[in-house]
Amino acid sequence: MSSASDPPLPAPSKWFEIEPLGPGAFVVRRTSVRMETSDIVMAYGPLLRWIAAVRPAGLLVDLRSAPGRNDDPYERAVAPHRKALLTRAERVAVLVGTPIGALQVQRHMREDGVDALVGHDEVALRAHALGDEGLESTG
Repeated sequence: MSSASDPPLPAPSKWFEIEPLGPGAFVVRRTSVRMETSDIVMAYGPLLRWIAAVRPAGLLVDLRSAPGRNDDPYERAVAPHRKALLTRAERVAVLVGTPIGALQVQRHMREDGVDALVGHDEVALRAHALGDEGLESTG
């Protein structure tokens, strides 16, 4: 669980930005910059090392700006990094902008064996990442 002695937030990269959400929780925001297959290790490496060091209780992964990708070479290469991101916190929520985006993320999670809340209700997803289940909406 994160604490005051945690390493500082990593500098924003062209692919990811991280900001505090609340006690023990963070937002990982995917930028609109296209990630090539050759970029995956460089993009995810610092982020995953920081998350492993901090061990946050909650993550809100905001994919609304991420460009869509569904080509097989990219999917195979990113899968272990995506799974690592979505399994390193107690509570994970994934914020998407479209119903098709939600379906794609849910498919990835099924394939990866990941359990996270996916949707477009930012208030409910923030509440989930913070562990404040009483604020989550039901619809």
